[in-house]
Amino acid sequence: PIRYKTDIFEGNITLNKGPLKFITGFQRWTGRRELNTTGGFGNGNAKKDNIGIYGQAFYDFKTTTISLGARQEWVGYTFNDSPESYNLQSFDIGINKSINDQLSVFSNYNYAFQTANTDSLFNSTGEFNGFLKPAKSSTINIGLNHRTKNNKLKLTVYGSKLRNEIFLNPLLGSLGTNTTIDKTTKYGLEIQNKHTINKSISAVINYAYTRAIVDEELSSDLCYVDNCKGNDVPGVSAHNLTFGLHYNPNQNSKFILTQKYRSEQFAHNDWRNIFTQKQEAYITTDLAYQYRYKNIEFRARVDNLFERAHGIWVSDNNITPYNYTRNWSLGANIAF
Repeated sequence: PIRYKTDIFEGNITLNKGPLKFITGFQRWTGRRELNTTGGFGNGNAKKDNIGIYGQAFYDFKTTTISLGARQEWVGYTFNDSPESYNLQSFDIGINKSINDQLSVFSNYNYAFQTANTDSLFNSTGEFNGFLKPAKSSTINIGLNHRTKNNKLKLTVYGSKLRNEIFLNPLLGSLGTNTTIDKTTKYGLEIQNKHTINKSISAVINYAYTRAIVDEELSSDLCYVDNCKGNDVPGVSAHNLTFGLHYNPNQNSKFILTQKYRSEQFAHNDWRNIFTQKQEAYITTDLAYQYRYKNIEFRARVDNLFERAHGIWVSDNNITPYNYTRNWSLGANIAF
């Protein structure tokens, strides 16, 4: 069996002085993945060690807040005593301006990175597939917040350039191998709105439009024509919509009805965007109930209420059934 062990140590200091707020901290995260089996599944121990320091400052000019943050991180991997290390930096700068009591606008630019977890270093059969370069992105966001007594609206438009985005290449290995996409572009729009109808009923709508484009992919097994330049990244839905209706018959109980929709997309192997069949749209209705008694919260949930069948399109006529049954769950949280 695979065994995991994680150690975390972190601390931070916060300084508040008039309009200035400053946070700085240290984080140490160590994760181990141990696999010692026979039968050809693959042996080996992998370790990931992260050390990070960060700082973030906020300065309030009455109706305007400016923020600036940065992070330095050292990441080290080891597989069977073979090491790999990275020295990484990220930063974020932003501004938020209040127009009046109801409306504010904001914008921020950030440069970020993401490192692979230890599981991503292994393919679907458990064999080590090599160290993965960190994913890096540059993103700009522009948006607004509008609040009234009964309504909260947030709208954001964004654009992002990415290098070495981590994904599962289904054409490598028997069931796929984790690798990276060389260069991609993503842009889109996000809308979040919550409306309070009365004391008992509220409605939530979240919508996201996403366009993900391949700028360059040098892997010949995926893109042997034009490096897939300008093609849509497969497996990414352009439209995602979630509608939720919340009903509180009293202060201790709540019903939540949720409708989810994801539009059709290119099949997961269709990097050239030429397959006849696409991933069909995903539509599901979920119902949940929560009840609080003293320090205990009880939960009951039904997912895919109408048993709508779904599948994952890998390629033409290569479909894996997915979330095609009605699923029930019960649970409870106890606060001490």
